[in-house]
Amino acid sequence: MTAAHELTAREAAAPEPAWFALYPYGGGGVGSYRTLLPMLAGHHTHVPELPGRDRRHREPAHTTFSALSDDLWGQLATELEHREPDGLVLFGYSLGGMMAADMARRVEAGGGQVRALVVGGAASPDRWDHSGIADLSDEEFVARFRRLGIAPAEVLDDEWMVALFMSVWRADSRVAESIVPARDFALRCPVIAVAGTRDPLAGRDDVEAWTTLGGPGSSGSMVRGDHGTMIRNPVNAARLLRDAAGAGVPRR
Repeated sequence: MTAAHELTAREAAAPEPAWFALYPYGGGGVGSYRTLLPMLAGHHTHVPELPGRDRRHREPAHTTFSALSDDLWGQLATELEHREPDGLVLFGYSLGGMMAADMARRVEAGGGQVRALVVGGAASPDRWDHSGIADLSDEEFVARFRRLGIAPAEVLDDEWMVALFMSVWRADSRVAESIVPARDFALRCPVIAVAGTRDPLAGRDDVEAWTTLGGPGSSGSMVRGDHGTMIRNPVNAARLLRDAAGAGVPRR
């Protein structure tokens, strides 16, 4: 083989550079993964902006998953104009898990192939069942959030913070309640699912269900902790994402 042919073969075998798209938990925004982002340094990272928060705080928040998904897809499609989906690792936590999964589904429906989907603390699309939260009184709403571990205690103990976030929390709760379980949901990419051992929103059966929805290389695991474990331990989340980014990379 000539030097030119050898170089061409190496280029053909080289994987697309890994990049990440991170989708926030209910009530979260671009700052949801501020402690995680530095651990992904060296890789392009896309964090969508959601209406009702951050630079889009003047826009009404979406209250249906279909509207939110269309919004997110418009933002991801812009990224895909400049980057190949082959290098994309999607990550979503809690409600963000459904966001990330739907983005993977849309890429694959268009003929693309993402590198991996990583989900944490989320019921699988065929087992999704969230109801009875959005229309509770403020007091009951906060009590439910506290029991489920959806928001940090230091936020729920601060009346000013509760008043600030309540409208977004309710809107995202309506989004979660609008999701219809998808019995025929399936992906070609590997799905890496993780949940806390004391997570009331995603148990071992949910983790196992995620792995059956994904392609070769899918895996599931339980870690010690509650619903917020992955957010409080960004090192573990970063390790999962970096491992997923390397999965399936051809050896040289």
